[in-house]
This record gives sequence, structure tokens and C-alpha cells, in this order.
Amino acid sequence: MEVVREIYRETEEDEDCIHNYYFHGSCSAAFSPRTFVERFTSEAPIFGDGGHHDCHEFIRALVDQLSDDLKDMTRCREFKRRLESENMSDEMSIRDQAESSWEKHLATNSSLVTDIFGGQLISTIRCEACGHEKHSFDPFMDLSLPFPKSEQNASDIRPRRRLSLLSMARRRESQGCSLQDCMVAYTDCEELIGGNSIYCDCCKRKQPSLKKLQVYSFPKCLVLHLKRFGNEQQKIGTSVEYPCSDLDVSALAYGDNTDAPRYDLYAVSDHHGSVNFGHYTSSCKLVTEEAFYSFNDEEVDEMVDLDGSKVYILFYKLRNK
Repeated sequence: MEVVREIYRETEEDEDCIHNYYFHGSCSAAFSPRTFVERFTSEAPIFGDGGHHDCHEFIRALVDQLSDDLKDMTRCREFKRRLESENMSDEMSIRDQAESSWEKHLATNSSLVTDIFGGQLISTIRCEACGHEKHSFDPFMDLSLPFPKSEQNASDIRPRRRLSLLSMARRRESQGCSLQDCMVAYTDCEELIGGNSIYCDCCKRKQPSLKKLQVYSFPKCLVLHLKRFGNEQQKIGTSVEYPCSDLDVSALAYGDNTDAPRYDLYAVSDHHGSVNFGHYTSSCKLVTEEAFYSFNDEEVDEMVDLDGSKVYILFYKLRNK
């Protein structure tokens, strides 16, 4: 509970803290969570060297630490006892497999954080020879969305020249895309052939297969990370159009897309700069005013516009029905 305690301890010790959080009164001092950062980096030393670190990696480490601090051991034991009387098999329905897999996860990870951010993925592998499908399930706290594949491949040859990676990147950045495009790209089928072929229980041999990843169960708060940093050691600067309200996530959903929930945006993390050097800012929605504010170190300003070319992580919550 050390990390959680530091959050509340610093809140209590800073007399102006509540004023700072809600922009009340004439308080102009910025709240500096120095002790909290020191405690967190003692648990995750990699973030304590004063260097530039990835915001997504930091959030994952923080959420994991908070989940561990807030683990409900009573609930964990209850799910563990329930699992002892169950035997998961491929003969079970997809729904029963999903429930059993989720209970297995909660047997060791039941917490308030999991209740809020926890969702479940379903991976479907389909044999291209006989059509047999096999399903597996994994929990998630956030989703890393790829950018849509360019219509032109880096190896495409034109009559007089080969299209360079740099020119392709610049063309993609100027065109932009939508968050819906990224969600569709996330569920694109992956072809498993050659050394990656999967053993088919029906064919009794390895066969070329197709793998598709989708969301089986959505969380209360959906965190979407855009994969701006690829293997080419360059940042993808493509502008992403995203909604502030009524986000449709049916493109990610498994099964009946009409049952997919809707989400409203409440925070954004932006990255400014390049792969080797950069700066993070955030935009958060102030519930009491229904307005977004920009947070840049000690500077806080009311947002005029959200910049899709800088957005790195999006935080959505289930919209009120």
C-alpha cells in the first residue's frame, strides 16, 4: 500500500492541494508530488534515473503497482476456491471459457483497479485448411493500437524510383487517420504460415492459419495507446482524429457489435518531440465545469483545441446511459 499511501499523504500535507485540483480560489501554486514519485521509483527504479521515459510504460508500471497495493485477498481466495471445482476445456462454450479464464485472472489479480480498467481479449485462430477455430483469452488494462497500413508498401517499385520510408511517412502524416481506423487495424487478421503455422486439432498437423484479436469484454475505463514509435527508430507523426464523446468501439468487439458500449473522453496524454528527445503534456476534463484543461508542468490553461498530431494515450470512460 506504500504507493497509495503516498498519494493520500501528499494530498493531506499540501494545504492548497484541493484548491489546486479544482482551480478554486486564488491559489496559483502547482502541486508537486515529489514524495510520491520518490516512493514509486523505489518500487520501479528504472524510472528514477532522471532520464526521458515512455509515458505508456510509466502508466503500465503505475497501474500494476496500484493494483498490487489494492489487491483484495478475500476476493482472490473466493475465485481460487471456485476455480478448484472447475475444469476448463475446448469442449466448453466460448462464454464459459471466457468466464473461467477471467475468474482465473481474478484469483490472483482481484482489485479496485482491475474492476475499473480490466477488460478481456479473445484471440481466434482459424485453420485455413478445415476452418476449425480455437479460442484463447487474455486480460488487459490498456490497448496498444497500430496505425493503418499504408496503401503503398515500402518495397513497391515505381517506374523510375523506389518510394523511400521517409517519403511514405511524410505522406501518411499529411493524410492523417481516425481513431476508428486504428481500431480496425488492431483487429486485422494475422497470417500464420511457414514456421509460424499452428497445429490444428482436426487436421492433426500444422496448418496455415489466420489469427484475429478482438475485445470480448470492455472495461469501465478504456485506455487506448497509439503506437507512434515503431521499429524504424522514428516517430509516426500522423494526426489522429478522435471524438470527445460517444466513442463507438464496435470495431474492436467480438460477436454482436450492436452490444458494444459507448465511451466519453476524460483525459489525453500528448507527446511533443522525437524518439530520442521529447516532452509530455496532458489534457484532462474538469467534471465540475465540463471543460478540458491543458497541463504542461506547472502551467494550467483552458483548452481551445485538442491536437491530433500529438496525441499518444487516450483515456475514455463508459458514458452514462
